Amino acid sequence: MDLPAYCSSGRAIWRTRAPLIFFCVVKMYHPDRVMRQFGLRQMIPPLQSTNMQLHKIDLRGKTDKDWSTEHSAYVCMWNERASNIATDESLEEPMDFYNSYMLWYRRITRRFMSPRGAIVEALAHGITSIHQLTLGDDVSIARIREVVASTLTAVHADYRMHNMPSSFQASHHSSHADTPSRHHTPLYTQSVPLNEFRTPHTPSVPPNMTFEAMEAFHLTGHLHLRAIFMQVQ
Repeated sequence: MDLPAYCSSGRAIWRTRAPLIFFCVVKMYHPDRVMRQFGLRQMIPPLQSTNMQLHKIDLRGKTDKDWSTEHSAYVCMWNERASNIATDESLEEPMDFYNSYMLWYRRITRRFMSPRGAIVEALAHGITSIHQLTLGDDVSIARIREVVASTLTAVHADYRMHNMPSSFQASHHSSHADTPSRHHTPLYTQSVPLNEFRTPHTPSVPPNMTFEAMEAFHLTGHLHLRAIFMQVQ
């Protein structure tokens, strides 16, 4: 409300689906692809074709060209801007995780900016899949093992499925499940693959991730999946 009046000038056409024209330059404007920016529900947008001929136009050797005539079709579309407004229902709450648009968006976009984000999502997806598998009467133990194995492999923690001493499993769950300690060192066996520093291979994490956050992250994700894997063998 404190913004100058010119900031909201033209508000009536903020959501128009029309070409933006500046002499030889024509760019199609598609607000229907970003409806949530306007507080409206987002649907799966239709495929858009890009006119490559428009992108090749420049001003070289065209100083006398009348662009209003050259782009007359686009000028007509701009003149009808007030009658082609994108709209939908108001978005009162964040869109549901399983909304059709969200399912589509997660499938086609680049979702993560860091390895940590990808690892967290892989763990969450694996645990959610296991939860879904246990809802029915016919629980497939083989399928649960497959989900656990593929999830741990995806986050580069598949070594946790191999030859962990039973004494370590019991002590780890009883003493460290709720209060991870930075001084606790798992008793890995020789079957665990080692990296170039002769330490157990672990997923990549950002350098600013603390010891406490890293261990809590591993405990709540990797070890829970490891425990499930052991129970369903």
